[in-house]
Amino acid sequence: MNEIGNENSELNKKPTVQQVDDLARAICSQFSNHEYFKWYCSAIWKLGEHRVQELRARVSDAKDPARLFTTLLKEDLKIYEMNETLRKMLGGK
Repeated sequence: MNEIGNENSELNKKPTVQQVDDLARAICSQFSNHEYFKWYCSAIWKLGEHRVQELRARVSDAKDPARLFTTLLKEDLKIYEMNETLRKMLGGK
């Protein structure tokens, strides 16, 4: 099972509010798009700090890192939302 679907994984442990804010600010600074701060916070909270950091690392050598990061983050959020919907439908937590 991947990091997104494994609730028992240490990688999926929810970050603190301070960790979310700090990482979101760092991402905003890195990609010069401070208007997305709230969206980044939401994504970090849902996906976990570790997963978002993995995505950041993957785009570091890209031609357009900000665009690739946003695309990858959106894809992971879609998977997260699908997993949440399935959990609710199947009576899970």
